[in-house]
Parts: sequence; structure tokens; C-alpha cells
Amino acid sequence: MIEIGYGDSQCKVTLEVSPKPTPTAPSQSTPIQLNVLKIPRGSKMSNLENALRELREKRGRAQIEIEKLDQIISGIESLTGASVLHKSSQPGRVISAASRRKMALAQKARWASIRKGSQPAVGAIKTASLAPAKRTMSASARRKIAATLRARWAKIRAAKKAA
Repeated sequence: MIEIGYGDSQCKVTLEVSPKPTPTAPSQSTPIQLNVLKIPRGSKMSNLENALRELREKRGRAQIEIEKLDQIISGIESLTGASVLHKSSQPGRVISAASRRKMALAQKARWASIRKGSQPAVGAIKTASLAPAKRTMSASARRKIAATLRARWAKIRAAKKAA
């Protein structure tokens, strides 16, 4: 039995484990039976109202039981320190506008130094801009790629005609 206290009240939890009845053969397992509300013919509406009231009472008791279980779970989690559902109580980090400005300038400087390393030499730049050099493909490489594509499409067209 586990006992956990919350303020003035005490919550007690008892866990009972009963052995499962094992069926002798898989075909002899007992089906699950649900309690079905049977209403005889000619019954009055008061019977339905009573049944509805009873169901609402059962639902209320079940909600209270769930709330108690939630309290017990949170109490056990607080003892073990394994609270997964709770958010951190530490507030978010507050950064002043001046600090944000300094951080932005530092980041821009880092990116500028990275970009400077990837640019070609100053004599190789044809324009006045600091953009990296554009890569071009040689004419022979273009011819090889075009010939490969023509052969690929010819093979595809031939397969379509054969089919």
C-alpha cells in the first residue's frame, strides 16, 4: 500500500494483483461480455431517466477517481524527480536590445569572413562586385552530355515502340 499526503487529506492506494484465469485451449476462451441496459416493452420514461441518472453518477465517480489517480501520480513523480509532463519553472532568457545588436554584428562578421574565404583572387574578378566566380562548362563537356541524353531518349522511344 502506498500512502501520499496532500495538505489536509490523505490518499491511499492499494494495488491488488489477481492471477489471470488461463483457458485450457484457444478455442475455449470466454468472450468479453458487456453489461447491456435491457428495457422491457411498455416501460415508462421514468425508467430511462433513472438509468440516465445512474450513468451520470457513475461517470462522476469515475472522474473523481481519475483526479485522485492524477494526484497520486504527480506525488510519486515529485518523489522520483521524473516529471515529464510539467514545464520548466525557469523563465525564458531575456536579452537586451544592445546585446542583440552586438550578437547580430558578430554573426554578420562571422559570415563575412566565411564568404571572403570562398571568393576567387582579386585579379580574376571581371566585375566590380564581390560575387564568387560563376562556373562554366566546356564545350566538349556539353557535347558529351547532349550525346548521352540523345542516346538515353532514343532507347526509351525504342522501348515504347516495341511495347
